[in-house]
Amino acid sequence: MLLVELLGVVNQPAGSALAALALNGFIVWLKSIGAAAAVNSGDASKVPIVVVALLRVLGSTVNDTTSLGAILEETLEAHFACSGK
Repeated sequence: MLLVELLGVVNQPAGSALAALALNGFIVWLKSIGAAAAVNSGDASKVPIVVVALLRVLGSTVNDTTSLGAILEETLEAHFACSGK
């Protein structure tokens, strides 16, 4: 539920500074999750629960297709980096 509320910030009006900062924050955070996965052994059980939860709620939470695409791309990259695939 907290992820849905955090992702709601991305749904601010187009061109909003808050939406741009939220989108950038999510992308940087997801990249750090993927980078941290490089030290893991590639065990699929080490995929953070937040990555799986994001994959479940992104499509129904983020309205802007550009923002959705950017966050979804980084989420998938973090997921596959964590699972070693």
